[in-house]
Amino acid sequence: MKELLEKVKIIAAEIAEKLGMEIVDVTFTNEYKKLNLNVFLYKKGGVNLDDCETFHNALDEPLNNLESEFPNDYVLNVSSMGLDRPIVSDDDFRRNVDTEVEVFLKEPVGGKSVVRGTLKTYSEEEISVSINEKGQIKKINISRQNIRKAQPWIKF
Repeated sequence: MKELLEKVKIIAAEIAEKLGMEIVDVTFTNEYKKLNLNVFLYKKGGVNLDDCETFHNALDEPLNNLESEFPNDYVLNVSSMGLDRPIVSDDDFRRNVDTEVEVFLKEPVGGKSVVRGTLKTYSEEEISVSINEKGQIKKINISRQNIRKAQPWIKF
């Protein structure tokens, strides 16, 4: 199953790139007694229903060529990761540079256990977030080991 998943990831990534999108994740799950192939997409500016449909249709034929390798019938699910998807990998951080984020810390930094601001940079070791504190723009560096959870900051 792992080998099949890798094949699907390669095919999906090629199609996504042609359509101006990225693959965030590809998973197999068993739901309702069927194998579900879940493909999560990213596109700057957001993924909409038309993007999901276009990608689904483009992926359908190449998957049919692999159908003999699938254990049973399967259901293909294509979607975006959602607004509040945790930021975990380097790719996640890259996609969120210059966007507002909320970072929950294991240990406070500068007296804060939650930092809300604009993600400016990231590396393997740390991220930097620009915050507006009483009209002053301040940069906070946070060790990635000190991050309990990071996610886009959603304001309603």
